[in-house]
Amino acid sequence: MWNGISTLSFKSDLIVFDTHELTSNKNRQNAQLFLMLAFLDKIVKQSKAKNQTLPIAEQHMICIAIDEAHLLD
Repeated sequence: MWNGISTLSFKSDLIVFDTHELTSNKNRQNAQLFLMLAFLDKIVKQSKAKNQTLPIAEQHMICIAIDEAHLLD
């Protein structure tokens, strides 16, 4: 899943990561969750830097919601 070039595109208004299968293996779950959150952190920081150069009307906001996060302990 994370060992090669990705085909993810963040041009959509809604992006969903289905993490249900991660709950079957605790070690894999923790590693995948860390990688996913690190990836999202990078996207958010890039967006913030880009937004700082744009007028408010042209800025794009990002919202991250983790449904059922209590299952990922």
